[in-house]
Amino acid sequence: MIFILKRDYGQLFGGVMSDKEDSVASSLGVGVGNTIISSTDQYYLEKVLGEGGFGIVFKVRPSKNENVSYAMKLEKKVPERKEPKLKMEVNILETLQKRNINQHFTCIYDKGKTKTFFFIVMEMVGKSLADIKDARAHRVLSPGCGIRVSIQCLESVEALHSVEFLHRDLKPANFCIGICQKKRNVYLLDFGMARKYTNSKGELKTPRKVVNFKGTLKFAPLRLHEGMEYSRKDDAESWFYMVNDLMNPKGLPWRMECDLESIRELKEKWRDEEILLLFFKSLKCKSEFIKIIRLIDNTQFTQPVNFKAIYKLMDDAANSYNFSITDLYDWEKEN
Repeated sequence: MIFILKRDYGQLFGGVMSDKEDSVASSLGVGVGNTIISSTDQYYLEKVLGEGGFGIVFKVRPSKNENVSYAMKLEKKVPERKEPKLKMEVNILETLQKRNINQHFTCIYDKGKTKTFFFIVMEMVGKSLADIKDARAHRVLSPGCGIRVSIQCLESVEALHSVEFLHRDLKPANFCIGICQKKRNVYLLDFGMARKYTNSKGELKTPRKVVNFKGTLKFAPLRLHEGMEYSRKDDAESWFYMVNDLMNPKGLPWRMECDLESIRELKEKWRDEEILLLFFKSLKCKSEFIKIIRLIDNTQFTQPVNFKAIYKLMDDAANSYNFSITDLYDWEKEN
C-alpha cells in the first residue's frame, strides 16, 4: 500500500512551482514538501524537474539514504487510457536491466501506484541534449562533441532494438547526460511511445494498414507522414535528423514549419543529391553523412538497421576532424 503524507508546497529547496506545474501536481494530489511512502521506502519530494499533460517529475530523497537523490516520475491515472505509459517504460527498463544493458539507460529503484497516479523512482540525470545545444552560441554542438554524442545515441537505439522495442520519438529532448562520475555518458529517456515490434513468437508484427501520426514533427520519419507502420529503420531516420539538428548550423530545413504535408515535402526534397551537398557544405563529413541517409533510406521495413555500417561511417566522419575521444565534451568545457 502507498501513502502520501501532506505538507505545505514549495517551502524547502527552492521548490516554488509555476502555475502550470502547480496545476499538474494538484490534479495528482501531490507537491513539493510531500512524502510518498512505498512498500520499500519513503521519498521526500524536493523539487519539480519537469512536467507534461498527464504527469510530473520530482527530485526526491529516500529516507533510507538521505545522501542520494532520485527522480520520481508520476503519471496521472486516466480512465480512457488502456495502459499507463509508465507501464511500458518499466517493462523496457527492467528488461534492459535484466540483460545488464544499462550504459545508456536509467536504473529503476522503486515503483508503485496510488488512487490518482502511477510512479517510478529512477536514477537522476543531467541536462538534455536539447538544453545543451540551445545554450551554445550558435545553437549547435562542436563537431568533436556532436559526433561522439551521436554515436552514444545510436548505441542506445541499437540496445533498444536488441530487446525488440522501437522508441518512436527520438529527439534531443529525450537524451540527457549523466551527473557526477557519469557526466560523459548519454542516456535515452521517455519510452511512453515505445512499441514492441515482434509478437509472442518473436516474429515481426503484421504492419497496421493505417497509423495515426504520433511523435514530434521535426524528427518524425517519412513513413509516419504517410500513415505507414513504424519500423526499425524509422528510429534510425529520426536519429539522423537529430544528429543534424545537433551539429549543422543551418538547422533542419523544415524546423520552422508546422504543417504535416509541408514538412513531408521538405523532407523528400532534402534527399536530392544537390540539396544534401549544400546542406552539408559547412561539415567536413558531408560524404559520410550522405552515405548514412542513403543507407537508412535503402533499408526495408523488415530489415534490421545496419548499425555496423553506420558506426563505420560515423568513425570516418570523426576522422575528418582532429579530435580525441578523451577530449572534453562541450558541457565539460563550460563547467
